[in-house]
Formats: sequence, C-alpha cells, structure tokens
Amino acid sequence: MKPPPIERLWRDEEVRRFLGGAASEDKIAVRRRQLPGRRKRSRWRISPEQLIDATRREIAGLRPFTVQMGPTWPGVTAVTVAMYPETGVAGLNKRVRAAAEAVPGIELRPAAKFWAHSTLAYVRDGDFDDRTLNRGLPFTPP
Repeated sequence: MKPPPIERLWRDEEVRRFLGGAASEDKIAVRRRQLPGRRKRSRWRISPEQLIDATRREIAGLRPFTVQMGPTWPGVTAVTVAMYPETGVAGLNKRVRAAAEAVPGIELRPAAKFWAHSTLAYVRDGDFDDRTLNRGLPFTPP
C-alpha cells in the first residue's frame, strides 16, 4: 500500500526543521491511524483526488479577494495573525467545508465560529517560557 501524500511532509527534513525536527516512527503511526478515511485493515477508501476534485468544483466561481494581515496574537500554544476583512476567507472556508462534506466517507465536526487567521507557529515544548515572546509579539508587524 502506498503511504498517504501527507506522510511526505511528516518525513521531509526541510519541512520538519520548522516544526521541531523529525517525527518519530511511533508518532507517524499514530498520525496515520488518525487520518480521515481510514479503515481498520489499513485501506484507504477516500483518495486525495476525490477531495481535490470536489474542492475545485466548489470554489470554481469564487472571485479572488484581498486580505490584510494583522495584528499578531500571541497565545499559550500558538502565534496567530488575524486576517481582515473576514468575509472573503469565511466564504472560502464555507465552500471548502461544503466540498469536504460532499465526499462520501468524510464527516466533519460541526462548524465552530469561524475566525479568519493564519497560524505562524505552534509551541509544543512544555519547558518553553513564552512570556518574553508574548510581550514582544504585539509590537511586531506581520
């Protein structure tokens, strides 16, 4: 069985250097089991092409839009940047969710209140003291 395309990102050294290093084989095995579309006997029933095709159909008429990034929002486990105006990104989110729901076998959680943002970083180290970082980020332009 061919591994899912996302597994390349879990193993790619260039990508992983921004995410805290290589993922262990144990961690990759857990992630593999958590992917949507898995069956107990390790067969994929949802191909990436199904989701890609559904998304292309759903966003075909979407017009390009412009967003402004900022301000930067530091948090306990992530650093995010807000995107304004939210309407274009919210519309894109709604259409991509509709595309995913149109693919047999994909079940999404109920949509939470949407907040247009981009995540710059996640903090996964419990020993990291983020107070200095969080104090300085509001003054850092996106």
